Amino acid sequence: MSTSQEKLVIIPTTELNDSAQAVQGVVVACDGERGQFGVFSPVELPPSHEIYQEGTISPVSALTGVPIAVWRHLQESPFAIRHSAALDNQITTYLMIDPVTGFAPPSWQQNVGTVTVMREDGKPLTPEAIETIWMFCDSLLEDFSDGRQPQQRMNPEGFMEFCESYKSRMVRDGRSDFSSLILPL
Repeated sequence: MSTSQEKLVIIPTTELNDSAQAVQGVVVACDGERGQFGVFSPVELPPSHEIYQEGTISPVSALTGVPIAVWRHLQESPFAIRHSAALDNQITTYLMIDPVTGFAPPSWQQNVGTVTVMREDGKPLTPEAIETIWMFCDSLLEDFSDGRQPQQRMNPEGFMEFCESYKSRMVRDGRSDFSSLILPL
């Protein structure tokens, strides 16, 4: 169930593309599944996937002009499950932060589990792109903790500036997977 701070989205499959084919999203594994699956795994999402009906838009991503829908694999309420560090998913918690407070709603802070993410517009989402969005949120959290005004960067221009810098840094650090990241996202 969506809280007042969360925007549940229903993505009309007819608006995704003419043939209503599967779109590329990414599975973001929780801590307990990363050893087996890695952190990010590309996935094809058919129009029948639950994310289209039950996805929640990442609030910061909506402000950047690249809104992403997040769908939790666990169907139980995170509060109905005994807390388990294996279900922690800090990446997703960061994706779900509130643009005003810098805190994710309680339902996205523990027992998040593995999630699937996709672009609301149906364009392909790569592991490198979701990593970049996550790290943008991480940089905003640094601003919050340092007393700066991160809201000034929560727009398409601020996001693009971050993306260019992050991609450049990753390529310089030897992350060849980022060479093919197409900007703007």
